[in-house]
Amino acid sequence: MLTLHRRLLLFVATLLFSVAIPSFAHAANYTVCARLTTSFENVGGGEDYIIDADGPYSAMYQKVLIMRSGIVYANSYLSDTGCITFSSAYSNNYDVHFFSEVRVPRTDNAAQTNIGKITDSSGTRASWYWNHTFTGTSKTFDIPSAWPTNLVVATRQSMFRFSNGISGKTFLVKDQACPTDSSNSCNDGTYSSNTATIYMHPDHNSRKYAIAHELAHGLIAHYFSGNPWPAEAGDTYDLNSGGASCEWSGAGAHAMHSMEYAAAGVLEGFPQFYATYVFNSEASTDAHFYYYKDGTGVTDVDMEAGPTGGATAFMDTTCSGTFTGKGCELDWARQFWDYRTNSGTKPSNLAIMYHLRTGLNTPSVWHTSVNNPSGGDYDNTVNRVNYGLANYDAAFGTGFEARWANTDDTNGINHPDP
Repeated sequence: MLTLHRRLLLFVATLLFSVAIPSFAHAANYTVCARLTTSFENVGGGEDYIIDADGPYSAMYQKVLIMRSGIVYANSYLSDTGCITFSSAYSNNYDVHFFSEVRVPRTDNAAQTNIGKITDSSGTRASWYWNHTFTGTSKTFDIPSAWPTNLVVATRQSMFRFSNGISGKTFLVKDQACPTDSSNSCNDGTYSSNTATIYMHPDHNSRKYAIAHELAHGLIAHYFSGNPWPAEAGDTYDLNSGGASCEWSGAGAHAMHSMEYAAAGVLEGFPQFYATYVFNSEASTDAHFYYYKDGTGVTDVDMEAGPTGGATAFMDTTCSGTFTGKGCELDWARQFWDYRTNSGTKPSNLAIMYHLRTGLNTPSVWHTSVNNPSGGDYDNTVNRVNYGLANYDAAFGTGFEARWANTDDTNGINHPDP
């Protein structure tokens, strides 16, 4: 039997032992979310998405890194709600980093993703950092407006709305003037591997339609595994004729209203359609497009029909000269919009890409300009697009060639090589 003295010693020892054992808090789930503010110029004209210049917009799919005392709790991408949840026993002293990079599900297959990486001219991503202690179980961080937030939001929206048919690809969007045209934005004509590089002039990073337009060039490059330029691509924009209302000598050597070879009409008209689709619902009857080039006189465009932004069949009704093998990107953009959205059996975005690749991804057959050794005196783009449509119909039992023909005269793009 223990004496009272021994019992007292045992009690004190037990008390000391219990005090020496560290006490751990129960683990909790913490949620981190983010929003981006923006400073877009061209908003609120009647489009359905990204309609506020300032936002804020959910940072959905954005790159995030969360650490505490050297331990990584999250090194991933935010969800479609712009949030991420992790479990920890601690509430304090977290390092929260966001980066100008997004991983976006493919439009027609959410199990597949593509990366949008926004950088400065040196290739460095923008980043935002907070040291944070949770007072509750969730925190939303507001990322301030700057050139990277504009490029992130417009890039993500573009990829989210239309990235059909490609997976594991990277859109590298650089806040940098076009290397071959210091006054302009452009895509990299020397596409290689799985990365399409897009250069957005620092003066243009607030123009959401311009960003989407250049991303469309990147999409085509990805889908074609290279930029789909025929051998004589240098001639594609050289025409630039048709009278004062149909000529352009400013940035890029072409504009929405300039009369060019049909190859230029389709290669620039498709990106104008793409930018329209990115910010407008396909259910819309009067999709809004804002043309972003300064000094053109063509700004707010009703993509469904004229006269806003120029009459329907602009080239036919406004320009002069021989139209055979010629085109205007405004007309081609409206043709793609009608083809995709008019009533009836509608083609998917993927079907449109299939049409274009089948028709145009054979440089030895597709020729532009005149007196070309490949044969023919005129640009044969219209013929090649029709070939792609017929090929799709034959393969899948659709009637898309007839659907295209329902509006090609109305929109003024039916000027084939005879």
